[in-house]
Amino acid sequence: MEKINLEEYFGRTEPAVRPQFDLLQKFNEETRAPPLRTDGKGMVIDPYGELAEYVERIQKNGNHHFAKSIVCGTVLQVAYGAIKQYSQHQIGNGEFREFSVTPRSNAAKFCIGRLVHGIPLGLLVFAARNQFNHWEDGNPTNPVTKAVFHKLYLYYRTNPMADLVYELSWPWHRPVTHYVFWDEMQWRSFDLYMDDMRDMLPETAIAVAAK
Repeated sequence: MEKINLEEYFGRTEPAVRPQFDLLQKFNEETRAPPLRTDGKGMVIDPYGELAEYVERIQKNGNHHFAKSIVCGTVLQVAYGAIKQYSQHQIGNGEFREFSVTPRSNAAKFCIGRLVHGIPLGLLVFAARNQFNHWEDGNPTNPVTKAVFHKLYLYYRTNPMADLVYELSWPWHRPVTHYVFWDEMQWRSFDLYMDDMRDMLPETAIAVAAK
């Protein structure tokens, strides 16, 4: 078994991770709805069939939800592996209690990074990766994942355009990984992903076993 450090981990996973961002950009470009022109009363002006194209793009976007989640889930699995193996972060009693994290739990390592709606970025990695792996179960059974998604649900519950995004059992069970990845974490390029990963993890991490 070979020992690798954090930078070697990043280097060996880059050939698999970097293309995922190119693929995600491709999906987003294919499904980006064109702007609709409206009159002063909010009615759509549609002299050139723009509404038909808009509806077609919206439908195609829905069809791409699974594909986007698969792409994002791939990156999140790599990020999850890095934090699980290299994070040496510890928390005290009572810290992050609202997310059901205890000092000796595996999730304690993930209580790192910038805050997103009051949630540490590392916990978003933890929860989004778990939701992708178990989306068919609907509401998460893992208490940490459940608490993180409840926090996201509360943040958007008064937004009529996004209040059901993190309602994981209604209207059907589905992965929402791409929403967390793109909208909350804002990992929209490989460089942004790497900036956050290096910020969360120490420069000189312990070596781990790898094949």
